[in-house]
Amino acid sequence: MATKSLEPLISVEADQALHLRRFSAFSKRGFNNHTFRIIRHCRVDNGLILAFKHLEPYCRDSVPESMASFVPAAGASTRYVKALTELRDSANPTAKILAILRSKAWQLPKKDPLESTAAYLDRIARVPKALFPCIDIETCFLDMKCREAKGLGFKTHLFVSPKGQSREFLARARRNFHGSEVVRCYEQSAAMMTFRLLPSGEIVEDSGKALLVPAGHGALVGLFARITSDFPKLRSLFIRNIDNLIGTEARVVRASRSFLWFYEELRLCLEKIRGSIAQKDFAAAIDGARLLLGMLPQRPLGADELAFMSEISTDPCLELWRTLLLAFNTPVQILRDNYGLNALAKFFLRPLNVLGQVPCVTDDVGGIPVIAEIEGLSVGLCIEGGHIGVEHDDEKSKVSHFNPVFLVTELCEYSYPAEHPFWLFANKVWNNTAVFYHEALLYEMLGNSLYANVVFVEVPRFLFNPHKSLDDGARSNAVR
Repeated sequence: MATKSLEPLISVEADQALHLRRFSAFSKRGFNNHTFRIIRHCRVDNGLILAFKHLEPYCRDSVPESMASFVPAAGASTRYVKALTELRDSANPTAKILAILRSKAWQLPKKDPLESTAAYLDRIARVPKALFPCIDIETCFLDMKCREAKGLGFKTHLFVSPKGQSREFLARARRNFHGSEVVRCYEQSAAMMTFRLLPSGEIVEDSGKALLVPAGHGALVGLFARITSDFPKLRSLFIRNIDNLIGTEARVVRASRSFLWFYEELRLCLEKIRGSIAQKDFAAAIDGARLLLGMLPQRPLGADELAFMSEISTDPCLELWRTLLLAFNTPVQILRDNYGLNALAKFFLRPLNVLGQVPCVTDDVGGIPVIAEIEGLSVGLCIEGGHIGVEHDDEKSKVSHFNPVFLVTELCEYSYPAEHPFWLFANKVWNNTAVFYHEALLYEMLGNSLYANVVFVEVPRFLFNPHKSLDDGARSNAVR
């Protein structure tokens, strides 16, 4: 990873050869993923997370026209249906399956429930999670995401499906729209796939062909250029997980729109700064920077940041450099190593990504906002559990927020690097065999201050309602 250069970066694609090289390093570490040292946690009380109360005044009765809803929906339903699949070979499986579904508060068909439920489950056992029923037997996760986005007022709806299933996804999604909404489904191409690997490093094959699996949601950043080409008027994507069901009640809509319009106002400030720098109107750029900083939490500069400010104290663009530190936690080492007017412009041209984190309670699991050490750099990062070292066990009490249930990323002329540290290897059991596969991590890829202008904000806890297994179905009534 070239962390100390602003050389042009390669477009991200799932390069299987790169994955194999990474697996070699992973296996040499005893099949342990690399970790990042946490320097400090991002919290409201230390000025590294903006409290939700500061977002509420931005709420409007719509969503930004230049923003699209984007839902990665190609994931498998294996974990979600585990309680059912474990029963398929048992005695009288249909009755047991029906009992499980009833216990999860699902509303089942009134006519011949045993027969229709058994037939339905037999068919959907092979479909992705997006098409699996969630709040009742007739409503799937894809339906819910369509209804949620429609309830917010989005006019452009983008999804990612498994290869060969875009027509089925589109047909299902369009059942939820009856107006002028644009619905597009991108298939998860081979460029977003990776190998199943045995501990020996051998590629798992079937009939002489490698069996490919998704390379993690982080690989989806390779779609951004195509989306920008297909929809040149779009400026940002509102990214949500397929299985976080929040419904369409009034408080959900208000909180969501507050988050989205806060992002849009922040982006417009950034656009003003970029345009002013391009015109060499630095007074106007500084005015824009002050406006931007006024929207964000304030924190004191660190010792190394203060030293850098002292080194460039006579620079007329001092306030702009200060903004990169305070607004986006850009690593001061990167600023120092690339100091200059051209570099300043390039830093502001990086995409604006805002992650909405929910307040956590005991035993919550998910990406947490931190300042982490990555190759000697202090980086703002939404760190995933696989990259947290054991030394973090003593610091769990410092975690105040986690799980970016909302993420808006900017679409701009920028390519994320193919060589990056935001990946790990997942260990799974497939056909009773231990296998590994490479995963690029979306929230780390978009939620780091090495490659993007990143802001962490708080969103309400009621926006966090994940459905990871059928055990979560008992909460479904909250999102009807």
